[in-house]
Amino acid sequence: MDNEMPLSPFTKNIVHKMSNDMKFLGIFTIVIGAFSCLTIIGAVIGIPYIIAGMRLKESGEMFRGYLEYASQDFMERAIEKESQYFHIQKIIVIITIVFMILYFIFIIIFFTIFLKNFDSTILHTT
Repeated sequence: MDNEMPLSPFTKNIVHKMSNDMKFLGIFTIVIGAFSCLTIIGAVIGIPYIIAGMRLKESGEMFRGYLEYASQDFMERAIEKESQYFHIQKIIVIITIVFMILYFIFIIIFFTIFLKNFDSTILHTT
C-alpha cells in the first residue's frame, strides 16, 4: 500500500507557513504558561498552557515532516497533536470561565459587605 501523498506547490507553501506559525505560537504559549506558573493560582492555567504549547509545537514539527517526506504517517501524527492542542485549549477556556464566575461572585460579595457597612456607618453618625 502506498503511504505517500503528492503535494502541490501551493500545498507545500501553505504547510510550510502553517508549520512556522505553529512553532512560533507553540513557543509563545509555553512562555505564557511559564509566566502564569509564577503564582500558585496562575499554575492552574499555566500548566495546561505549557502542555498545549508543546502539543502545538510538536504538531508543527510533524507537519514539517509531512512536507519533507509527503508521508501520511506524519500527517496523521500532526493532526493528532493539533487535536490534543485544541482539547487542552477547550479545558483552558472552561477553567477561565470558572475563574471569571468566581471572580464576579467575589466582587459581588465584597461590594455587598462594603455597602452594608458603609450604610450602617452613615446611619450611626447622623
